[in-house]
Amino acid sequence: RVPILIVILFWMEEVDREHLVTALLKPQDIETLNSMAQWRKSFQEIEWQYPLSADCSLMVGCKYESLSFIFASCYQSAVKALVHAGDPENKFIRAVCATEGSGPFHPRKIATTIVFNEKANKFILNGEKSFVTMGSLADQYIVLAKVHSTDETDKAEFKIVLVNKGQSGVSLTELPPLPFVSHVPHAKVKFENVRIDSSAVLEGDGYVDYIKPFRTIEDTLIAAGVVGFLIQQLKKHQSWGHPELLEKAIMLAMTFRELSEMDPSNAGTHLVLAGVFSSLHELIGAIETLWDTSEESFKHWSRDKKILSIAQTARNLRLQKARLSKL
Repeated sequence: RVPILIVILFWMEEVDREHLVTALLKPQDIETLNSMAQWRKSFQEIEWQYPLSADCSLMVGCKYESLSFIFASCYQSAVKALVHAGDPENKFIRAVCATEGSGPFHPRKIATTIVFNEKANKFILNGEKSFVTMGSLADQYIVLAKVHSTDETDKAEFKIVLVNKGQSGVSLTELPPLPFVSHVPHAKVKFENVRIDSSAVLEGDGYVDYIKPFRTIEDTLIAAGVVGFLIQQLKKHQSWGHPELLEKAIMLAMTFRELSEMDPSNAGTHLVLAGVFSSLHELIGAIETLWDTSEESFKHWSRDKKILSIAQTARNLRLQKARLSKL
């Protein structure tokens, strides 16, 4: 016999899925936000209602008029899905600090170091991150740092370090807004002799266990937010007369939800993600043929949909490796 507790948990999970589908399909009051301060308050309310990262991403897509605030929400959901430590009350806005120098991220570029100072009984963090999404808004930084070693033959070891914005030695320089999702701030963040408690240095390898999977988590949740936005538009434009597109969008929403629960480091996850992205682009193509190009919503969509292609090169590389793997 199946234990009664397992039956109850399975039933609860099914109810949760049904509740999400109902929430996605029912009319929503669309929020027109004008600032990141407004977004922060609104996002925390939605996050409280939908604590699962994919559910939150889908719902902000349904509720927010602007892809800027959808992107910000999905990015935060990705960060919180990756790192649970250091924010017990779930109140922080956090930013991943990985990229250094110009061009795309690569671990070989990491010059930020962390070294243990026995006299101070603290770790000391030094370095500069050149492009930090939401850097000027964040309460806490999730910093990728190289463990300092005097032996050049040692293989590089990386750690994730949690640094609060107000700590001594932390400074930032705001960067110009991007030409798309322009409400989302970016910054350079510098760390000069920042003292770090051992509890703020997370277990595991900073690159393999955190930064690599984060890219997949972020891709999944941003795409989920875009699906939510497309559902919003399909409900708004029922005059298009294509209910099957809304059904496809709901199918994609639930697929991204399940995908968000898969291991982001597994090759199979990357194969599934590629297939779902392909279906998403097919849906986008079908919707764009129906959308009146003179509508402001279409103009904003045309500008901001670039969020789907930000990490396309890295996503393609992960897919190539997954195809070559034996799973």
